[in-house]
Amino acid sequence: MIIEKNKSLLPYNTFKMDVKADQFVAFNSVSSLQSLLLLPEIKNQPKLILGGGSNLLLTADFLGTVLKNEITGIEVLQE
Repeated sequence: MIIEKNKSLLPYNTFKMDVKADQFVAFNSVSSLQSLLLLPEIKNQPKLILGGGSNLLLTADFLGTVLKNEITGIEVLQE
C-alpha cells in the first residue's frame, strides 16, 4: 500500500471534479484497512472512504486521508 500525497480525485468521481486529497491510499482487504487505520500518519487525520464515486459530489480539496475501497466480490456470512 502506497500513501500518495496531494492526489487528484478526478478519476474517482463521476462528476469529474478535479479536487485533491492531502493523502490517498487504496485498500483491497479488511485486514489492509485495519492496518492502515493504525498508521500514525492516518490515525489522527480526517478520513473519507471512497467507493465507486457515483454518489459523491466533491466540491473542495479534502484535508485528510481518502481511503479508496477496492475490495471486490460479495461474501455471504449467513443466510
